Amino acid sequence: MCGACASERRSWDRARSVLRYDRHSRHLVLGLKHGDRTHVAGAFGRWMHRTGGEVLADTDLLVPVPLHWTRLFQRRYNQAALLARAIRSAGGPEVAADWLVRRRRTP
Repeated sequence: MCGACASERRSWDRARSVLRYDRHSRHLVLGLKHGDRTHVAGAFGRWMHRTGGEVLADTDLLVPVPLHWTRLFQRRYNQAALLARAIRSAGGPEVAADWLVRRRRTP
C-alpha cells in the first residue's frame, strides 16, 4: 500500500485483486483500458468472479462507474461495464450499467 493510501481512511471494507499491477500485468490492464483489447474482458471477468467470490456472494447488483460522454466517444467502450458483464456471464450478480451518469468530465 502506498503512503497516500495508508494515511487516508478507506471508504470500503473489503476488496480482492486478481493480479498485482506491475510491469508484468501492466500491458494486460492498459490493453483493455486504452488499447481496444476488449477480448480480454471475458478472461478478466472469470478471474474476478473466481477471486472475488466471497465478496460477490453478498452482492445484489454490479453498477459499473460510467465514463463521461466525451471519454466514451474517445474510447468507444466502458471497460468497467465490459468487466461487470463478464463477471455476470461467469455467474455473478445482475448488472445495471445505465443506473449512473457521469455529468462532469474529470481527468
